[in-house]
Amino acid sequence: MIVLLTSCKVMAPFTPFFTEVLNQNMRKVCNESDDSVHFCRILEEEGKALFIPC
Repeated sequence: MIVLLTSCKVMAPFTPFFTEVLNQNMRKVCNESDDSVHFCRILEEEGKALFIPC
């Protein structure tokens, strides 16, 4: 499940609609998922979020 969530976060900028549908379906099964994949933080290290520049 963690692999799918991480894949969604990384793929979101490139395939926004597909990853949003996948994230919404995972929300039904798992409570760890955020409301939208586009509001998630991609990586975290030592309590700080690291954003990948476009």
